[in-house]
Amino acid sequence: MEVCKDFSEWRTLSARLFPGTRIAEAEPEDFHGAWSAWSMGEIGFYEFFVSAPITMDRHVEGRTPGAPPVHSLFLVQSGMLRHRQYGRMADSSTRVLSLVNGCAPYAAWQSANFHSLVVNVPTAVLQARHGDLRPACIMSRSAHFGSGSVLWNFLINVWQRRHEITVREAAPLSTALLDLMGVLFHPDDAEGQGALERNRTRLLDHISAHLPDPQMGVASIAAALGLSSRHVHTLMEATGKTLARYILEQRLERSMKALGNPLLAHLTITEIAMQWGFNDMSHFSRVFRSRYGESPRVWRQRRSS
Repeated sequence: MEVCKDFSEWRTLSARLFPGTRIAEAEPEDFHGAWSAWSMGEIGFYEFFVSAPITMDRHVEGRTPGAPPVHSLFLVQSGMLRHRQYGRMADSSTRVLSLVNGCAPYAAWQSANFHSLVVNVPTAVLQARHGDLRPACIMSRSAHFGSGSVLWNFLINVWQRRHEITVREAAPLSTALLDLMGVLFHPDDAEGQGALERNRTRLLDHISAHLPDPQMGVASIAAALGLSSRHVHTLMEATGKTLARYILEQRLERSMKALGNPLLAHLTITEIAMQWGFNDMSHFSRVFRSRYGESPRVWRQRRSS
């Protein structure tokens, strides 16, 4: 993974990888960024870590002449992303997918300590297979259940095993990706999901955004979303987990990723645990060891060596 400690270097990198992109901020203090890139045939994969909040916009006229237009699929792994395009705005938190048309202007804001995988798919290829996907852009899809979870896990696995994928395997994997995107972002379904799925997405997004709050529970969640406690438990059934178990596993996953993030090496284990809603370090160490097979300290040391 390439590391950028200079914000002007990051600004130049963004404009090169995503032509037409303009970053609005002045240089923040103590900036750290890291990125990796890989291609599977015509499909480009980019992973980003950024320590500071960034506001950006992209203009069609800024695209590199001759470069094929793309649709960008964002997989937010930590932090928050806000996109605006076609007069619509969508907030994407952890384990949310959002599609953006790279052929049209858009604006975006991303939070501090933002980590995302971005998948660029040629617009012509998508349109030939699925028609006009403009109605599906800036319509966040949860990756906690259903086809969103299938697409998320597929892309994360492809990215993590990218060095094992041969040229012969790239074509059928690309076809599978296009088919999965068609299922999740089908134009006929883009303007509205069922009430149950919308509420489930609201619920999981709320949990993701409030993981740092150690007091979060069914009562506070139900009150914030205007739902009954019973309905909250009903919505959780699709995940196959109880609310308490789901919250614990999400907090552990965020803590585990933060412990392995080189941009957060300056934070102590206690600081990271508290950032994700753990206020009892003995409990944190015990449940971390139970899930990952070793203590947080050993886990971190093994990945920094």
